[in-house]
Amino acid sequence: MLELQDDMITSERLDTLFAYWGRDYSKDWLSCDRAEERRAYDALETWVGETNKRRKQLTVFEYYSDHFMLTPLFPMMPERICNDLRQYKALGIDAITNLVVPYPQAGPEYSWKWAQGYNSYAFARLAWGDSLATVQHQFWQGCPEADRAFIQELAVAIGPLLERISSFNVPLFPARAVDVKSASVTKEQAGEIK
Repeated sequence: MLELQDDMITSERLDTLFAYWGRDYSKDWLSCDRAEERRAYDALETWVGETNKRRKQLTVFEYYSDHFMLTPLFPMMPERICNDLRQYKALGIDAITNLVVPYPQAGPEYSWKWAQGYNSYAFARLAWGDSLATVQHQFWQGCPEADRAFIQELAVAIGPLLERISSFNVPLFPARAVDVKSASVTKEQAGEIK
């Protein structure tokens, strides 16, 4: 995310991609209560104003299907995606894109594709204008009928709990182990990471 400073001039030729690394997916943009979240939302509003003034496109880059951001404890969050798309439209955002980053370190016992696939499916269908109820109903038709109700109940119960874990993205993202060059670590920690 690039926050516009008072002395910065936005481009008259280029469109803008806004990415907020470290978002708490348990909350929408309008109920930000931490200083970092409020600052990110203010930066987004500033970009909306600047791109509108210059008649340029503003795209928001989201991490709904990114294990790098959301960890192996991956929340299924179709409601968050649906609410975000509504809020972005109301803010005047021109486009939203969803980053898909797989989890290749997972062993065969962890079916990460299920949750990630649900978010990707929900994002695409909701972005095309389908209703949340239709998206959810049609997605669950892919489950074995005998297990469908149980799996749905489990996803509804666990999803909001896992979304709350994403609140740690804000303080932890700058120190992620795969980006050692931007992390502030001791010599010993650097050795452990390596």
